[in-house]
Amino acid sequence: MSKRIFSGILVSLLLISMLTLAFSIQPAKAEPKTWYVDDGGGADFTKIQDAIDAASPEDTIYVYNGTYYEHIDISKSLSLIGENKHATIIDGSGYGYAVTVSYTQGVEFTRFTICNAEIGIDIWQSSNNTIVDNIVTNSTLGGRSWGGGIYVDSSSNNTVAGNIILNTTEVGIWLNSQNNTVVDNTISGAVEPVQSSCGGIHLDDGSHNNTVRGNIISKRGYGIYVAFWSDSNNIVGNAILNLSYNVPYGIIVWSSNNWIIGNTIMNVDYNGIRLNSPEGYPDRCMNNVVSGNAISYCNDGIAVSFESSFNTVTSNNVSNVNVGISIWNHSNKNTLIGNILTNNGLGISLAAFSENNIMEGNVITSNSYGVDILDSSNTKLFNNNVTANTYSNIYIDSSAGNTICGNLISDSQNGLMFLYSSDNNVYHNNFVSNTEQVYSYDSVNVWDYGYPSGGNYWSDYSGTDLLSGPYQNETGSDGMGDAPYVIDANNLDNYPLMSPCACPPFITIFSPQNVTYPMTSVALTFTVDEATSWMGYSLDNQANVTIAGNTALTDLSGGTHYITVYANDSSGNMGASETVYFTIPCALTIMATVGGTTNPAPGTHSYTANSAAQVKATPEANYVFDHWELDGANAGSANPYSAYMDKDHTLKALMRIVGDADGDGKVGLEDLVMLALAYSSTPGNPTWNPNADIDGSGQVDLADLVTMAIHYGQHNP
Repeated sequence: MSKRIFSGILVSLLLISMLTLAFSIQPAKAEPKTWYVDDGGGADFTKIQDAIDAASPEDTIYVYNGTYYEHIDISKSLSLIGENKHATIIDGSGYGYAVTVSYTQGVEFTRFTICNAEIGIDIWQSSNNTIVDNIVTNSTLGGRSWGGGIYVDSSSNNTVAGNIILNTTEVGIWLNSQNNTVVDNTISGAVEPVQSSCGGIHLDDGSHNNTVRGNIISKRGYGIYVAFWSDSNNIVGNAILNLSYNVPYGIIVWSSNNWIIGNTIMNVDYNGIRLNSPEGYPDRCMNNVVSGNAISYCNDGIAVSFESSFNTVTSNNVSNVNVGISIWNHSNKNTLIGNILTNNGLGISLAAFSENNIMEGNVITSNSYGVDILDSSNTKLFNNNVTANTYSNIYIDSSAGNTICGNLISDSQNGLMFLYSSDNNVYHNNFVSNTEQVYSYDSVNVWDYGYPSGGNYWSDYSGTDLLSGPYQNETGSDGMGDAPYVIDANNLDNYPLMSPCACPPFITIFSPQNVTYPMTSVALTFTVDEATSWMGYSLDNQANVTIAGNTALTDLSGGTHYITVYANDSSGNMGASETVYFTIPCALTIMATVGGTTNPAPGTHSYTANSAAQVKATPEANYVFDHWELDGANAGSANPYSAYMDKDHTLKALMRIVGDADGDGKVGLEDLVMLALAYSSTPGNPTWNPNADIDGSGQVDLADLVTMAIHYGQHNP
């Protein structure tokens, strides 16, 4: 390019810049405004709705103490803040919805009392709203079914937190929505006469992936209700107390893949927790996890019923109820692991043709009856501590094909009772100090696992061990009695053990399990079937970490992990658990950027491990999208960008001011020189520079020159 052409371009650019300077000044974007409302006057408005109507999105409305007799409708992104939640009152005058949030997102509503309405707060087809620190009281029957305190319908990613809901006729918080968070609310009291729908929190049909955590529910018709086809919800750490209306349940679940973890349930007239398949939909209630709950003073503790299968009930503590855990009515392939059941009428009940269930590592002690199996077959009772239950430790009636292995069965009037039950297998158990070790009526069962595995240890066996071999006719002892232990003529333990079973520690991990957890900290809970001299775990094949017992795995990175627990007994025998694989959601941290935004918005977002996260960059006026940085490295300019979530990642969209050809954050002389050097070039020419092709036309030309001139002098803030 000749010096004359180059100089001409620069002069032209400077002239265009000067001519367009006056037109390039952009009006400043209006800053969000705060409006004030006072029913006594002296503020911007005396009515809240008037302030809402006048406000622009992102504005704040501050409401002074007073009583506002109105029904407000919020359909734009606003923050409504009351002066004092006890004294800033919205009164619905006995009808309608006092507060409606509809067809919007990003509303913050906090520090109000809502009273005297059919529904206190109604969120309808809205997302990313926050309803925090309010009081909703005296919501009366009428209007929409299942209404009452706070109602979230067809809305996602909302937070309902720290609210107090008192004396509503119907449900306290009602959801028919997905991906919402309901945390730390208090729901109490009922209006007489109490309606059947007067519950604490109700997740209606089709409510998925909600988190219900840390709420306190008392004196209601029921605690938490998870309805048909409402899957993959987390019901965690709630307290449900003193329920006595309308056959109450603490928590009832009619759906699948829910987590019911760490709740406290006390003084409930019916079941503490119940899993129940809907009528006509067998096995619709399945793959739920009921773990770490404390249940007491209920009619029954945990019930798995009506064809509810493949559920896991683990590490719960149930006391002072009629039946601790019941599995009944064709509920199959459920797993009961590591539960503690004490001071109940009956510890565990399996009944009504419930088959192929597993009971392992449970502590069942000081109940009237320990385990009761009726009309249920092919159950496995492994490594349970069944002791000091008054009338019987294990009672089996009209059942076959059950395996009873590795249990401590001691200190009861009857250790093990069989009625009309044959073809069960009983071996490697320790029968200690029961008044009657075994009672058998019209039953023929197998009492050993053959030679050399052996049978059971019987504390009242008086035989000798001088011989060995499958026929006990060979010289030398083998740890088994030379004569069978005789229960009756049809029931013999042919190889009674001379000392209690002493195997390497048997370790059962209850948590984590082979699932995806919604948090980065996961409880490590497990049981060991005997006293230990050392315990530890290995996470992801790292060196063993010594522990004293149950602990927490914290600060877990996103992705798949695996863990094995080890333990030594007093003789130095080491046992190892099965290796458990589990997954932590991967965090994608989207960084804020100058000159635009992203969808999803900047912040930390959670994604299922090994999934793809789609992120789109949107530049503001006078900016263009340039490229992505993933974990600090250039990841290209595809937009939207798909990030493979194999681990935690950080993503940032980089924008450029229009005309900033060299990417230094300002449009200046260097950019003019770059454009001049590439002027009239196209791809393939030696002087081609794509950054100088401002409009993306495939040629550096006058249009690019004019655009750069318009933006000359602009820079990032």
